[in-house]
Amino acid sequence: TLQRLHHVTVILEKGHYAYESLRLVYIIIAFLSLCAIIVIIELFFFNRRRQSKQSLLFEPVKDQEKELLRPPVTSANA
Repeated sequence: TLQRLHHVTVILEKGHYAYESLRLVYIIIAFLSLCAIIVIIELFFFNRRRQSKQSLLFEPVKDQEKELLRPPVTSANA
């Protein structure tokens, strides 16, 4: 019976080590998934910031084009 108890203990220890390694794998996968989600969110916000800056940079150019297309004001027209 002592040998049988030792055999069961060895089996349980192997199961415990397998559980610990699986737990570690799950923790690593969760951590990497969290990092990936954070990177995707940061890229999304970076892209939005870049687009908003570009739209702000292009607005004055459109206004300048309107000014150039407007006929010049002379003293005769005023």
